[in-house]
Amino acid sequence: MLSANHVAFCRGGTSASLVALLLIVLLIPLLFRRPNAYLELSEEQKNLTLAKKTKQEVEWWTYSDCFRPLPNPILGEKKNDDDSLATKIINVGFPKTGTTTLHQFLESSPILNSSHWRCGTLFCANCIQSSISRGLPPLATCGNFAAYIQMDFIDFFNTKNMSSCIFPQISYLKEIYEEAPTAIFILPFRNVTDWMRSTTRWRDMRRRMAEFCEFPEYNFTRGMANQDHEMENLYCRHVRRIRRFVAEHPRLTLLEYSINDDGVGDYLSSMIPQFHLNGSKYGHENRNSEKIPG
Repeated sequence: MLSANHVAFCRGGTSASLVALLLIVLLIPLLFRRPNAYLELSEEQKNLTLAKKTKQEVEWWTYSDCFRPLPNPILGEKKNDDDSLATKIINVGFPKTGTTTLHQFLESSPILNSSHWRCGTLFCANCIQSSISRGLPPLATCGNFAAYIQMDFIDFFNTKNMSSCIFPQISYLKEIYEEAPTAIFILPFRNVTDWMRSTTRWRDMRRRMAEFCEFPEYNFTRGMANQDHEMENLYCRHVRRIRRFVAEHPRLTLLEYSINDDGVGDYLSSMIPQFHLNGSKYGHENRNSEKIPG
């Protein structure tokens, strides 16, 4: 027969076991929770500042999968004097990631003017480079568009100067930010294998990148685009640099999306409602056309 002490001990042990079991049940969801779960913003949070970014958040944004978009935007801190209609939209992604489609979608806005690869009579890349070299603001002197959707340019011939390969979203990121500190950066994603295939097929773009392009920011030198892993490294390093740059400049906003996802138009129109975009007008342009140079 059990003594009273034995019964009390068993009851106490049972209570402790139940408490331990309850703790395990509560902790299991946290253990398997997605590491980016704290980025899932409610509608009320969309207008809150992200100036108080933690080191963990910055590291997550930077080192998250660089071949897939973040599941949520990085929203910039807003000031009372910010004019949402004056906010610049700047595509900081690579060519052959749906730039024509994005440009035509933004052009469907009744109040937004967008440039693709031309800024007036010049390529946007040449105009931006020239403006910066003369100490002028790179955007206001290149059409002062609301949106700049393809700023880069790779020449077809080696002109023996810096103008053979110009990627302002890489080389002049700081200068663009200084002129447009509240800009909305757009970073479209495309399956990296499809992207490399497209750069190969599109007017020999990949060969031109290998022959003319150097990006010291990414330790990318001429000739490096010939190997797939070199192109993949370039793609990944650029994504990580953009994410870190936005995280370090709290008034910037970063919108990432995959061009293959459904609902891109609805997503973009919901994130920039001031431009009155109709999400259903987002399509897929320029799949086989050779009209626009890379």
